[in-house]
Amino acid sequence: METEPPPDRGPNLRNASDSSREAFAPVPAVVPGVVDPLTPEVLGYHDRGTGLVIFGVLQIILGLLAALMVPFIALGAFMSRLAPGGAVRPGQFISGIATYGFAASGLIGLGIGSVQMKRWARALTLVTAWYLSLIHI
Repeated sequence: METEPPPDRGPNLRNASDSSREAFAPVPAVVPGVVDPLTPEVLGYHDRGTGLVIFGVLQIILGLLAALMVPFIALGAFMSRLAPGGAVRPGQFISGIATYGFAASGLIGLGIGSVQMKRWARALTLVTAWYLSLIHI
């Protein structure tokens, strides 16, 4: 709890050595146009900490779901051998694993950076989101 100091009452003129009173101009409390250097104001700052943590956790969850798809692709490749259509070609298998592995590592990395509130995390998340929205994924 902060307490305010008592207001300054100005010079005590009753105890002056001479009895003549000179006319003093009142001093304004705040000089217009001068900024107080002790209390800098940061204009345009918005606290984005809560949003970074929420979306960081969401990115980590999506990354874990993408990582969970890697074993499912392997399971699908092995199960396709039993199907009458034949086995999955190795190029499809590797392509699926690489795609989901890259997506998982990117989402988990950006999510951890967002939760730790790193400066680069928000910028890279926005760049990635805009890029993916422009190519319509």
